[in-house]
Amino acid sequence: MLARVIADWCDANSIDAGGNCAEAAYAAAVDLLSANTDLSAGQLRQALDLRMAENKREEPSS
Repeated sequence: MLARVIADWCDANSIDAGGNCAEAAYAAAVDLLSANTDLSAGQLRQALDLRMAENKREEPSS
C-alpha cells in the first residue's frame, strides 16, 4: 500500500516518483503512519498533501 500511495501522490503532483519526491514522501509517510497506524490509503494521501505542503513552506527559497 505504501509504495502505491507514494507513487500516486508523486504522480498526482506531477513530480518524478523515482527521485527526491519518493524519498521525501516515504519519510513523511513513515512519520505519519508511526503516529497513526490506522490511516487508510486515502487518509494517508490527504495527510501527505498537508505534510509535504508544510515541508515546502519551510524550505528556504533560492
